[in-house]
Amino acid sequence: MVNINWADMDKDNGGGRMMPPGVYLVEVSEAREGVSKKSGDPYFKLDLVAVDFQRKKLCDDILMLGGKGAGIGLRKLIALGIERGAMLDSAHELIGKRVYARVDVEEWEKSDGTSGKQLKVNIKAPGSDMGYWNVKTPPDGVTVPGDVDDTPF
Repeated sequence: MVNINWADMDKDNGGGRMMPPGVYLVEVSEAREGVSKKSGDPYFKLDLVAVDFQRKKLCDDILMLGGKGAGIGLRKLIALGIERGAMLDSAHELIGKRVYARVDVEEWEKSDGTSGKQLKVNIKAPGSDMGYWNVKTPPDGVTVPGDVDDTPF
């Protein structure tokens, strides 16, 4: 019997090429709760898909809910449309939420010494709220679905 690690399928966006860096309209396709092994702080792990690209998986994003990264996580929750002070019963309430997100390539060294690449939300993106823009206030230069006159005559 062969042991197949299906979790690795998501690491390269489903076996395809990595999407190029840029700003995308993304949707939360999966959301899980976790606790940091290092700090013990709670977090949400989100799977983000590119809405305008056949819902292809773009990247993961971690929203820290406690400790040093909590301010970033809370600002991302607000961009996702969660009202300040709201209580969520579970991370699953974020599934289907949309934002615009700026993603860039992150490189790291794997345990075997080779380098890896993945897309990551750029929390320093100019004009963003920790890499996110609420769907009601898209970033400058982004064509919003419905903004283009596609009349064929």
